[in-house]
Amino acid sequence: MSEPSAERREQMLGLLAEKALALACAVQQRALEAESAAEMASLAGAFVKLSRATRQTIALHAKVEAERLGGERVARALAPRREPTPLERRQARVRRGVERLVWTEYDPNDGNEEAYGESLLEDLDDRLDEIMRAEAFLDADPDALIAQLAAELGLEAPPPPVRVSLPAPPAAPRPADVPPQAANAPEFAAADTS
Repeated sequence: MSEPSAERREQMLGLLAEKALALACAVQQRALEAESAAEMASLAGAFVKLSRATRQTIALHAKVEAERLGGERVARALAPRREPTPLERRQARVRRGVERLVWTEYDPNDGNEEAYGESLLEDLDDRLDEIMRAEAFLDADPDALIAQLAAELGLEAPPPPVRVSLPAPPAAPRPADVPPQAANAPEFAAADTS
């Protein structure tokens, strides 16, 4: 016969705890109905032993369950993460942009304003679900979507995004331009910044 699985052992401990509790309750009831002091004392001793066994079984069950759940959490944490789709990335970007506007106008530490802000975010989620179905969602400018949704929710329009033109990075030196000391230096791979 093979060894029971961890899940089955956990089930067995749960069942044993339930049976021990039921037996302890039955013994306690009989002790209360005992006709003599000696019978009551004997049953009370049995009840104490059953109660202790029940507590230990419950504690062991909790420990085994916690170990199982901890192992599942570790497995989930170590599991490879799925990359979000372009649609999910766009949705998250637009939602973050509008959410910033909501909490700029409404104080999340004020109960009334927080409730109204949360209500606006629920409306935003509903509206985002609607417009995500449109084929043009991915092609639309995210800043324009944020401005449109802000206007629909009655929020102050966001300031236009600042576009900065960065100079091109300097060209890598050609081998003839490399000083002699650098030619003997070890080469390191460039870090991937994408």
